[in-house]
Amino acid sequence: MAHSETSTLPPSKTVPFLLWAGAGGVLALACLTSCSLEGYKEAADQEALAIIHQKQKAAFGEERPFQVEPPGNSPREKLLKAIEEARKTGGPPPKPLKLNLKKALEVAALTSREYQDQKEILFLSALNLSNTRWEFDWHPTLTGNIGVSGNRRSASAAGRIQAGLSKTVKTGASILAGLLNSFSRSITTGQPWNTGSLLSLSLTQPLLQGFGSRVTLEPLTQAERDVIYSVRSFERFRRDLVVRITSTYYRLLQQKDQIRIEEANLANLQLNLERNKALQKAGKLAQLQVDQNRQSVLNSQARLLQERESLKTNLDSFKVTLGLPVEAEIELDQGDFDRLRKAGLHPVKLTPPQAQAIALTHRLDLMNTRDRLEDARRKVLVAADALKMGLDLKLDLDVPSEKRIPGKPKWRDTTTGAGVSFDFPLDKTVQRNQYRRAIVSLEQARRRLELQEDSIIQQVRALLRDLRKAREDYAIQKNSVLLARRRVDEAQMKQQAGRAIVRDVLEAQDALRNAQNALVRVMIDHFTTRLELLRDLDILKLDPKGLSYDDRIDLAELLPRGASREKKKEKKKTRP
Repeated sequence: MAHSETSTLPPSKTVPFLLWAGAGGVLALACLTSCSLEGYKEAADQEALAIIHQKQKAAFGEERPFQVEPPGNSPREKLLKAIEEARKTGGPPPKPLKLNLKKALEVAALTSREYQDQKEILFLSALNLSNTRWEFDWHPTLTGNIGVSGNRRSASAAGRIQAGLSKTVKTGASILAGLLNSFSRSITTGQPWNTGSLLSLSLTQPLLQGFGSRVTLEPLTQAERDVIYSVRSFERFRRDLVVRITSTYYRLLQQKDQIRIEEANLANLQLNLERNKALQKAGKLAQLQVDQNRQSVLNSQARLLQERESLKTNLDSFKVTLGLPVEAEIELDQGDFDRLRKAGLHPVKLTPPQAQAIALTHRLDLMNTRDRLEDARRKVLVAADALKMGLDLKLDLDVPSEKRIPGKPKWRDTTTGAGVSFDFPLDKTVQRNQYRRAIVSLEQARRRLELQEDSIIQQVRALLRDLRKAREDYAIQKNSVLLARRRVDEAQMKQQAGRAIVRDVLEAQDALRNAQNALVRVMIDHFTTRLELLRDLDILKLDPKGLSYDDRIDLAELLPRGASREKKKEKKKTRP
């Protein structure tokens, strides 16, 4: 009978057979794991994207397009290929990339390193939430081992396979179920299989410390809220990036216009110099006045050189901001500047109380700070829970397996158990200090909220003052340009009539140059300050798919109920 239960293979062949079978199984599992790496990546992406869309809907009432992967064949890659091809062939460099503001924002959405970093920060926060959610889900496991040992005279095979299932529930209880089997058999003697336990189940329920969902689910609660914070921070970053790119773009156009003004000024100075040199040769003008004119020409040439080099440096910095190669050439569209100059200044009809009400309602970073105050309150409760005594109820159940029939439960020998364990540390210094630290952190969170609210009010009030100042200054500089032009004409006519000296003409031309530059500067200041105000009010409307924006303001949609309205008797001149 014993001989009939032995393996059909001789002992010398049974051991290698089992070894090869076990090795083959391990290699098959390894291949399956490696072949599914792309599948793991796609599954993680889908879950993270679903989390982001869920939190977007919670934060903004709608889902918005989001893609963490950098787009392929971006403008940066195209420019780099064109530059490398020109180097290899020795041909001319690629044509400059023409950029208007809309195109610059589109390029930034594709190639900006800052933008990609912020997208990845949001994506990683969603992955962290996925991990935390997993910790409160059912966890299936399957482990095992198999091996043989011995020689021709005495050999045995043994193994262990275990399937497990565990979960932490809201009450703080942990459940652990195991379907396991250990087995062994002598290969040479042909003895029956020896088997171990088949089914085990245990439950541990905290009764004091760690009891209840408020403490147990705190990591999950915090992870859920952290993704909301990241969604808001990402949206605020987008608005800040749009404002910075737009402001830089128009400052570059301002520099180009300054170069144009300086070139016109230099041309006038050189024309005056030629005329004055002719008068000096005719004995009608002193050499000193000709030298003054020549000195003004040299000063203008130096300024022009400095402004051109400064523009090149700032263009390189702009390329880095957009994520374009520094060695690539870009060309800014003058049409944006001309349209801005033609449109003039767009007023923002907001009083300080209205602006404050909008900012305190819409600021996304302020929402995060308010919610973090609530986080700090919860941390105090969790720290207080850690000061409680540890008292756990434990329940166990174990079903063995029939010794000679692997996998068949032996119900009659089922065992159960119940017990209580306690943990009462005599020294709770660490827990005490953690509780006190949580209270201090709560007070710090309150002060941070107060400070941020005051800072926001200060910011919007200062921006409103800057807008009002820029608007008034713009009117002043327009009159200054008109006056400077008239002064130049009068000085030139008086010089031709012999009633003015060269210095009068030079001073008049210099005043015209300064007035023209000041007018452009104030116009750009008003435009960029207006954008900064919309950003700091968090009401700049962005395209969900990119970085283009709409800077129109609808007060009916923005002002919260009960907000202070502008009084009818308020004078218009107080408006920015």
